[in-house]
Amino acid sequence: MDFPDDWFKRHGWTPHTVFNAGVGDRDGLTLLFVRVEDRQGISRLVCFCSEDGRTNWEIDEDTIFTGEEREEGYGVEDPRLTWIDTLREWAIVYTHYSIYGPLVSIATTESFKRFNYLGNVLPPENKDAALFPEPINGYWWLIHRP
Repeated sequence: MDFPDDWFKRHGWTPHTVFNAGVGDRDGLTLLFVRVEDRQGISRLVCFCSEDGRTNWEIDEDTIFTGEEREEGYGVEDPRLTWIDTLREWAIVYTHYSIYGPLVSIATTESFKRFNYLGNVLPPENKDAALFPEPINGYWWLIHRP
């Protein structure tokens, strides 16, 4: 993937690393919800879009996920995207860093433009979780790595 360095300069970012994408699709576009870590070690999630999922990746300028600043001021990472058909929206399960360490949180979105933060769902020192797309026996299931 050719990386659009000028985009980061325009937004005042100096990325250190770009990795750990969550993958989904929206309106015929392939989405990569990519972790971008700055030189201070703070990560944000940025949405890359492609029509064919292989070439001509563009950054969606309106889609930057930083988490809730008051709780997640140390960054967000490891997004896992799950389409919830009954809600007609995406669930984003991600790791956020706070003064307590890494926690698993959930946000939802219809468009990847606005996010509804649901908060942390597991105690500190948990990472890398994914949500099943529908309830099993009436319960929502989440797998994670403590």
